[in-house]
Amino acid sequence: MIEVVLLLLILGVFAGLMSGLLGVGGGIVVVPGLVFILRMVDTPNEVIMHVASGTSLCIMILTTLVSGYSHYKRGNVVKSVFKKMLPFVLISAVIGAILANILSVNFLALLFGLFLLFVSVKLLLPKKKGVQEVHEIREISTQKLSIIGSLMGVLSGLLGVGGGTVTVPLLLQCRLGIKQAAGTSVALTVPVSIVGTIAVMILGLSAVHMPWSTGYVYWPAVLWVGVSSMVFALVGAKLTDVLPASTLRIAFAVLMLLIAGRMLWGFV
Repeated sequence: MIEVVLLLLILGVFAGLMSGLLGVGGGIVVVPGLVFILRMVDTPNEVIMHVASGTSLCIMILTTLVSGYSHYKRGNVVKSVFKKMLPFVLISAVIGAILANILSVNFLALLFGLFLLFVSVKLLLPKKKGVQEVHEIREISTQKLSIIGSLMGVLSGLLGVGGGTVTVPLLLQCRLGIKQAAGTSVALTVPVSIVGTIAVMILGLSAVHMPWSTGYVYWPAVLWVGVSSMVFALVGAKLTDVLPASTLRIAFAVLMLLIAGRMLWGFV
């Protein structure tokens, strides 16, 4: 058990550092890491991806509460956009959780592998220069925000990731500034992770009978990964002034490509 706790702490440290350094959601690191660790506690293979993604959702509650509050205090959360997107995000998160419960573990691994490929390519592409902050918020149609919110919710409920990788670029296309898009996305991740966690706990009650778990949520991982990732996300944010971000992005993208390849080749 000590070995498992150490691995969970290391996973949390790595996820937190990458989140702070690169601004990527911890779920893309946490889910594949948990798949490996959950094998050590005899998690049934047919639900191992479900438990990994469900636990990742619960961990996101802890990590995004801190960053979401920070963005709110800095005025980076656009309240009108938040309110319009919220119902669509919550409903689609439950739909995503239901879909995950229906889908096989191999198909979930395939979807997650494809998502990692998308994130990897996005990290490897050169960042656009000259992104300006938008001080005057233009009215964004409810139709556009409903589509963005639905995509974010389904991704979160289905794969246990925050969805910011997709949400932020789409909000930027709607003429939000980078800080406003990121802040609003993180703020929405708080309620979506809460609702998603409740859904996966209920849906997994009959499928998972592991010690220290409720449905698809494995509590030791929530504790150790959640706490360590929260602490080291702050460390990662401070290291951005010291370490070369471009080199880190490339190294992280290559790592994600390797993990994606492993999952697509039969990781689970």
